[in-house]
Amino acid sequence: MNMDTNPQQDQLFDCLAHHYRRIIIDVLRNSDSQKPTIELTQDVIERIHETSDKEVLSIEAMQTSLYHSHLPKLKEAGLVEYDEGRDLVAPIESVSHLGVLMDIAELIAGGHRQIDLEARNWDDEQIMG
Repeated sequence: MNMDTNPQQDQLFDCLAHHYRRIIIDVLRNSDSQKPTIELTQDVIERIHETSDKEVLSIEAMQTSLYHSHLPKLKEAGLVEYDEGRDLVAPIESVSHLGVLMDIAELIAGGHRQIDLEARNWDDEQIMG
């Protein structure tokens, strides 16, 4: 395995370093279409309520955080399609592969998420770039 510095890989892990961005990716990988940012914001808040005891931002503050910070960062990394003018966010085709990475990280960290690698539609060329 080549462990040289890969700027794209570094950018990917930087994007996944924030809890909100991991939730955004997880929400989008379970969606088959674009979402209005307000709906995505509500989904993120709901997921935070379901999975942690952390205090959650108001919907306005969360939407501002997504709009000005998290969505542009995910878009710049090529992880989502984000149309600021229409306030729509859509998953990229390979977001399900990214979800597997998040599942494995959670499993390693002691989480209880099930990983079903057989159910995924793997395309080696798409994974390898």
